[in-house]
Amino acid sequence: DSQTLHFVSALAVLVVLLPTFHLLLRPEIAKVNTFFVLQSALSLTIGGATFYFYTDTPQQYPEGPHFTPTFFATTLGLVSCAFSLAGLIVYTQLMKDWTYRSLLLMSNLLV
Repeated sequence: DSQTLHFVSALAVLVVLLPTFHLLLRPEIAKVNTFFVLQSALSLTIGGATFYFYTDTPQQYPEGPHFTPTFFATTLGLVSCAFSLAGLIVYTQLMKDWTYRSLLLMSNLLV
């Protein structure tokens, strides 16, 4: 019942939000916003499952890596920050002349 309520609520927000973009914003901006909202709404995330996989004890999952929550959160944050900086450097050095369309296409294909 709770999952159904969440699904219906999310659908209702999308039904209100997407037309509102097109009523209140310029068409170019509304289309981009619509794309990003739909991309986020239709993407699957496994963050919670990943956390439990990496931090389960040997009794819960004997073959797992058994990281502590602190190590997992700290390492993930530092690695994420390092790759964000690497991405900025790659963009400024190699991709600054690319169009938005080609950047979006490439990033979606890589992810």
